[in-house]
Amino acid sequence: MRARQGFFPYLHAEDGITLRLIQGKLDGRSVEIPCDDQNGIIDVDGLGDWKEARLSFRGNVEAMATLIREHLPSDESSAPPLEPVISLHCGMTLHRWTVPATLDMQTGTIDFEVRFARDEVERQIDLQVYLMRTADCDPQPVLANREGSRIASSRQWSISVDPPDSPAGQGMDVQWEAFSTSHDPFRRRHSDLLFHLETSGSHPQLYLNRDIPDLKTVLDDPAPRGRKAVLRNAVFAAIATPVWMSLVQAAVGDLAEGDDDVEPGWRRSALNHFAAVISLDMTQDLARTDFIRQMRDPNASAKIASLLPSVASSLTTLSTHVEKLFRETAQ
Repeated sequence: MRARQGFFPYLHAEDGITLRLIQGKLDGRSVEIPCDDQNGIIDVDGLGDWKEARLSFRGNVEAMATLIREHLPSDESSAPPLEPVISLHCGMTLHRWTVPATLDMQTGTIDFEVRFARDEVERQIDLQVYLMRTADCDPQPVLANREGSRIASSRQWSISVDPPDSPAGQGMDVQWEAFSTSHDPFRRRHSDLLFHLETSGSHPQLYLNRDIPDLKTVLDDPAPRGRKAVLRNAVFAAIATPVWMSLVQAAVGDLAEGDDDVEPGWRRSALNHFAAVISLDMTQDLARTDFIRQMRDPNASAKIASLLPSVASSLTTLSTHVEKLFRETAQ
């Protein structure tokens, strides 16, 4: 199947909106929040216990008058039908929302406040701002004519609510090994693999291939943020995604026929994570039992199996790490 790529029929101002954090409050208290404007990273992790965060932002639409002149019909220049749209997304909780914003047409400034509760989010929140049309107009070539047409956008920002991802090795037994000389016949025959997961023992064992040039250097880098951290996290998420799939499949396969009860440990943890996404609006135990039954049901297992890659990639926030990697390599 051939991939299709869509293009804007007009010159969209990508990265045409710059953002700046104006003020941060945690539980109503003004707090100085670490902010990296250059890379679009805000850290509220490490600021103690809090229940609600409120972050005030100001955006600036670069060359507002030029955008209006070049993107809209001339008869709309006095009252441009434009509004800012604030997009917020937490990949770990699958929570998407927006917040109101004000736009000053003369200065091109956008003011808005992001408010969220600590128990609604995990790891990080992705923030992006768009300037869009609010109504259709008579079609004109190379102009933004339709309601919802994007005129300009900001780069994606990240609001970190949990500590940065750690280097490889925490949360699972990890061992570096030269696959070319491994004692394991499978790894020795496939010495070009990045990793190999064994789930036959009491605890899963992840083997990483020391033969892959620079892999150990990248994954063991302790950088908390920046270019090296972005690369490390993207590579680790690419490995962790199929590992998650293997763990949940092994957890179901290890259960005795007709047994839906799982002892506390890595098997229950893996099943709980997947069940929380697939079996919605249930308690944790009911969701896990429902997920196991669907995995075993011949009439439902194929559909559930098709969802596993997507669920695994959401658990590792793979798309977020890949987007960050793209932005880093494009600079």
